[in-house]
Amino acid sequence: MARVKAFVLGSAVLLVFGAVVFATKFAPKPTAPKAPAGPQAVSLPKGTKVELLLLTALDSGGSAEGTDVELVLARPLKVKGEVLVPAGTKATGKVTRSRGASVFSAFSNQPARLAIEVTGLKAPDGTAVKLSASDDGTYELTQANTAGRRDAAKVDRLWQTPEGQQVLKDLVAQSTGTAPSGPVDLKRLSDVLGLHDTREVADRLEAKGDKPQAQDTVAGLLHGDLSKLTGVDLVLATKALGEIQSVVGSVDDKLRGVFKGSNIHATAGTPVPARVKESVRLFPVPASPSAP
Repeated sequence: MARVKAFVLGSAVLLVFGAVVFATKFAPKPTAPKAPAGPQAVSLPKGTKVELLLLTALDSGGSAEGTDVELVLARPLKVKGEVLVPAGTKATGKVTRSRGASVFSAFSNQPARLAIEVTGLKAPDGTAVKLSASDDGTYELTQANTAGRRDAAKVDRLWQTPEGQQVLKDLVAQSTGTAPSGPVDLKRLSDVLGLHDTREVADRLEAKGDKPQAQDTVAGLLHGDLSKLTGVDLVLATKALGEIQSVVGSVDDKLRGVFKGSNIHATAGTPVPARVKESVRLFPVPASPSAP
């Protein structure tokens, strides 16, 4: 009887041990959790509209053919709400045609001509994006699409008041380097001259409260150097620079007794429409809270 009990007990132990071994060997192995997928590239379609602004001021006849042209992206390039290229990204181009106007050219029916080509830009992920301004690759700058950038009538009105005349002279002296650089009241300047984009920059600088940056930005606006700015700040400053260049050009003409109405003057901030030339895949960038 003792042997039977021992046999039964031993068999039970063996059965339990075998069951444990079987369960361990053939039980489904736990799967490791999948790592979250990284950002996926998104296709920027061919033909996507691109809004650019000139960073390089150009003049018919004065800007030589082949001269490099710098532009800035005015609005971000998005696909389904995802930003692929942020506003403030710089683009490149070249002057393809430049001919000044003169008395002789008027008689020979050869008016002023100014055209550029837009070549492309580089996305934040380093990918080159090819751009084109038209079917043949060039964009013609004319009196019509640069109109309003040079307001001689506004300058004439301001010239009639002592304050306006002094502000105009000070502005030209500061921007041309013929006067010692000093503090400039950008708000007063923009209010007296009616410069809306410049006032927006002044308000933005005041809200930030960053005096060193404010001084750098004002100096850049007066001397045409916006190299220290990026993103939305660069876009806004480019528009303001265009306003200032327009006024300075008109005052300069008035002081010299010359009106260059027959030539084409494209200031910084002049809009240049373009399109994506070839489809390209880009990685989205984090949306900036200050993006337009």
